[in-house]
Amino acid sequence: MKIFLVGMPGSGKSTLGKQIARLMEMHFIDLDVEIEHITHTSIRELFQQHGEDYFRELERDTLDQLVHKYENFVMATGGGTPCFHDNMKVMNKAGLSVFINIPSQEIIHRMSKKGMVERPLFQGMDTENLVAEFDKKFRHRIPFYKQSQIEISGDYVTAERIIHLISLPPKAKDSKN
Repeated sequence: MKIFLVGMPGSGKSTLGKQIARLMEMHFIDLDVEIEHITHTSIRELFQQHGEDYFRELERDTLDQLVHKYENFVMATGGGTPCFHDNMKVMNKAGLSVFINIPSQEIIHRMSKKGMVERPLFQGMDTENLVAEFDKKFRHRIPFYKQSQIEISGDYVTAERIIHLISLPPKAKDSKN
């Protein structure tokens, strides 16, 4: 089984992905970490040195390689991964996609506490600009995220709740949670 976690930056994809992988005894992959490992460059530096288009092509290629390399995994994707190069179709064909839909206010609160250094698209913004840019990005990305086979939402999402939804029969998964 291949499980792809999608959602905005700060929604908890990496944290939840590690927990789900541990509980399900599966391999965990953080797509951004894999890209950094392959390129020996941080995501922030890739954006700065080569631009977003280059990064998105590299992201697509890395996703494709990992889908074919491993039979079972839980993957935390980048926030923009589903929105480029038919990546959402690739993920849905290869496995099960889960949209972690956390309210904007909660994500902004999390990102403000943690700092914006590792978020290239939100770097150097004050809170007002961060909220506006975040909302703009979310509105653009939501149609892609909504293509996920499972949606889980709320202020507090747990790995156990996601595993429960994954284990439901296909018909039960059709209703968004």
